[in-house]
Amino acid sequence: MQKILNLFVHLDTYARDTYLAMAQSASNPALARVFEQMAAEEATHLEWWAELVNAWGQGLIPDLVTESADLDVRLAALLEELVGSTPSDVSALSDDEMLQTATRLEYYMLDPVFTEVIDLAGPSSAAQHREAYQRHVDRLVGAVEELYSPDPLASFLARILREAWRQNQELSSFATRDPLTALHNRRGLMAHFSQWASWAERYDRPISVLLIDVDDFKNVNDTCGHTAGDTVLVAVANVLRGALRGSDMVARYGGDEFAIVAPETAGDQIEPITSRILERVAALTIGCDQVPSVTVSIGCAWTSGPNASRATDALLSAADRSLYDAKHKGKNRVGDVIAL
Repeated sequence: MQKILNLFVHLDTYARDTYLAMAQSASNPALARVFEQMAAEEATHLEWWAELVNAWGQGLIPDLVTESADLDVRLAALLEELVGSTPSDVSALSDDEMLQTATRLEYYMLDPVFTEVIDLAGPSSAAQHREAYQRHVDRLVGAVEELYSPDPLASFLARILREAWRQNQELSSFATRDPLTALHNRRGLMAHFSQWASWAERYDRPISVLLIDVDDFKNVNDTCGHTAGDTVLVAVANVLRGALRGSDMVARYGGDEFAIVAPETAGDQIEPITSRILERVAALTIGCDQVPSVTVSIGCAWTSGPNASRATDALLSAADRSLYDAKHKGKNRVGDVIAL
């Protein structure tokens, strides 16, 4: 893992230095400003990697879900190929050639593992980092479309870069996303849960887990059909996604069950989340007269500080007991919150 992070440092260092050199040599002042901004953003990316290298050294982040034995070899070859395909003296390039070089730089760095590494940031940072990199790519696409000499190649380069970014997002999600709901799957949840529990332990912060089960889901499938069942799962997933804060993670845990990991959340802070979920799910309609409404039951558990990283299984078990309590008391409610 550390080799992979170090390779990203080398890649972004090379990109930053190349953008700085092109900023100093571009004849178009607008293009020079774009390259200056791109260089500044690459410097920010280097800060991301430095934070992750430090977190890795403290044992706060897990291995990549998709990591394989030869991944570092593949990334090293990518770096070598990138350097070999970039002119050694970019100052001698025309503005159009500089834009071609910039497009090639970003294209090479859009490996699917890049997005997964971004997601290893702290609970409140991953989404911000994704959005920042989206702006980084959009900035270059805009420059190609606006500043490249009139030529069909300009639209081709812009389209290639957009498509590479889209495929990056899709491929990085295959191992960790549920195809029906587009939420994280159980595998993706556990990778991030372990990481965030380590953060909670290191910085003595609370972390909560919620398990949400669709009440009487078998009856929906049996009465209204499996298409209606899928509609319910997608609708509930959308409710959960919309009811959470940016730092929370929701996943399809299995079947008709969902899980939420809520960092920086103690037991007395869970109620606003569960109230929003119950209210919004109860307002759903699925277009089946025999089952006019949908409800969920919720189990909750939380812990804080010391031993949080070793309590992930215990938290899930406790949340499951709380969920059983909610079902036993009549469903469409929250079970007793369990503190560990």
